Amino acid sequence: MLAPSAPDAALPRLDGEALAEAARTDPDGLARLVDEHDAVIAWFAQPSCSICTVLQPQVAELAARRFPRARFAVLDVAAHPEAIHRHRILAAPTVVAWFGGREWVRLGRGFGLVELERALARPYALCFGEG
Repeated sequence: MLAPSAPDAALPRLDGEALAEAARTDPDGLARLVDEHDAVIAWFAQPSCSICTVLQPQVAELAARRFPRARFAVLDVAAHPEAIHRHRILAAPTVVAWFGGREWVRLGRGFGLVELERALARPYALCFGEG
């Protein structure tokens, strides 16, 4: 089991939109997050995708509320097209989650928040010894 990383107590409580904005990164920043943290949940989207725009703050809130020890990252594939190939993104939106540096969850287009929460719950519990 991985050593737990402490949540950032100094971070202010943000709503979903602010959380998503604060989590914006690029492909290299995402790679650093995966290398440096036990759990990373990445949201791959593009501005022209209306589903992405609607779900992004909801996914950010879910990550903050239900999986507080995981880092949440947002990557705009229109601004960073190299991320499409690097992370094998076939559609927007796509969620990819890494636990212990390994990809455990990948959901693309047509998934709901309940399905996402269920998919993340087990690897999160295994990673942090919860549940």
